[in-house]
Amino acid sequence: HRKVSLHQDLPPGCEPTCHGCRHRRMVESASLAQKQDYLARTLHRWGDRLRPVTGPRADERLGYRDRVTLTARWSESAGWRFGLMRRDELIAIHDCPVHTGRVRALVAALVLQLPRGDELPLAYLHMAGAQATLVVKSHQVDLGLLARAVDAARGTGIEGLWLHLHPAAGRKLFARSGWQHLWGERQSRDPHGLLHGPTAFMQAFARLHRESLLAAREYLAPGGGTAVLDLYCGLASPLREWTRAG
Repeated sequence: HRKVSLHQDLPPGCEPTCHGCRHRRMVESASLAQKQDYLARTLHRWGDRLRPVTGPRADERLGYRDRVTLTARWSESAGWRFGLMRRDELIAIHDCPVHTGRVRALVAALVLQLPRGDELPLAYLHMAGAQATLVVKSHQVDLGLLARAVDAARGTGIEGLWLHLHPAAGRKLFARSGWQHLWGERQSRDPHGLLHGPTAFMQAFARLHRESLLAAREYLAPGGGTAVLDLYCGLASPLREWTRAG
């Protein structure tokens, strides 16, 4: 019998210690099988209605994530580093192959052009599509210190850059106040054509999201006289489907 491996090598640029993508060492068939098994156990009451799990095509599995929150840390030896926290350690993922090119480009620009950490208490970099936000744990910041970083951000592919002053940033990433628009457009359009700002929630993979909406519309078959309560609708792309259906 030929032995079939369920594991694969990490893609170039992938940090081995990163815990962000839990299936990254699994081949596609093994990953989909595990997800299908999870759904079958969790939704066993509706097992007769479950469809086979589908995922991105092989050519779509990298370079797609445009909604990320990266922790920022400064040190005298390494400068600025952006990534994920594991316990008290930051794992830098500047070249994460899952992130879009503009995420990687903006991180690279900020590493070089941000002021020192003792001048800028930066806590997080958040990106929602083409809108990027620097979350700073302070009540005020000298905007002149950010001039070089703002200039560098212009050529990274983002459309808008924000500063969010939030002294208590941590469990809650954003507060209601403390927003300053630094450069560019205040809104962008997602792949579905919907406008969004810097704090919008959007699904990570636009094509699969679209297919899920079409499947839901087919199954629910809403029409005139159908009442729909759409909880956690994000940018409201599902609501657009229900409205079009009457």
